[in-house]
Amino acid sequence: MSLSLSLSLSLSLSLSLSLSLSVTANMLDTMLLRNGWKHGSERRTDESNSSTDTVFPQNILLCHCNHHCPENSVNNTCITNGYCFTMVEEEEGGVVVLTAGCLGLAGSEFQCRDTGKARSRRALECCTDQDYCNRDLHPTLPPLVTSGMTPGPAHD
Repeated sequence: MSLSLSLSLSLSLSLSLSLSLSVTANMLDTMLLRNGWKHGSERRTDESNSSTDTVFPQNILLCHCNHHCPENSVNNTCITNGYCFTMVEEEEGGVVVLTAGCLGLAGSEFQCRDTGKARSRRALECCTDQDYCNRDLHPTLPPLVTSGMTPGPAHD
C-alpha cells in the first residue's frame, strides 16, 4: 500500500512539474515570436534516428535565466525540455538589455530560427548541447537600418 501511495505521489508531482514548465515556456514562446537562432548541436537528434521521438526526462536541460526566470526558479536556473536561449534587445531610448532563459519544446525550433525580419533590434541564440549552454552564447544586435535618405547639398 505504501509503495502504491509513493508511486501515485511521485507521478502527481512529476505531472505538476511538467505542466508548470509547459505553461511557463509557452508564455515565453509567445513573447519571442520574431527572433532568430544560432543553432548548436541538438542532442535529441544525436541520440536517436527518429525525428518523431517522444521527449523523455533525459532530455531535460538546465539553463541560466536572467529577466525571464519562472517563479519557481532557484539560483537563476530554469528547467526545460526544449532549448536554452540568450537574447540581446535594444529597448526604447537605446537601452540594450541581455536576457536568458528556457524555451519549451513546443514551438522552440520556430522561435530559434533566424528570421532576420524582426521589427525591433534584437538577436536570439539558442542551444541544446549541454546544461547551462546559454552562458556561452553571445548574440549581437543587427546593424541599424536607416531610411535610405542621406543628407547632402540642397538643390536650387
